[in-house]
Amino acid sequence: MDEMYVAQYQYAQGQWQTLQASTLLRPQDLAVPGVAAGEPHLLAGNVFTVYADRLPVKTLQSAQVVQALPMAAAMLRLAPAMLAAGLEVDAALAMPSYIRDKVAKTTAEREAEKAAAQAVAAA
Repeated sequence: MDEMYVAQYQYAQGQWQTLQASTLLRPQDLAVPGVAAGEPHLLAGNVFTVYADRLPVKTLQSAQVVQALPMAAAMLRLAPAMLAAGLEVDAALAMPSYIRDKVAKTTAEREAEKAAAQAVAAA
């Protein structure tokens, strides 16, 4: 659907804190607070090659970029601190977090995109 999952975290006093919960956005809409002020930031994920031509150049140039894939081992490293913080959930109550409720475009949406692309190509 031409979007990427984005969240913002801060590491302070040995703990990760969520500053912005996971959301979806288009690559060109990526905005990182503090970039204009020259504050250091790190971008981690697996979208940097796929969307290289659409991500904001200033954001990428001013960041430390780390290619990373989601892995269960990372969750295992975070689990002890989460348990100590009382963040455990009974397995019977555990539910996935759905960031995208919509998993496919409708026929009308696909047709509208195709018509728009054809209009641009014809111009």
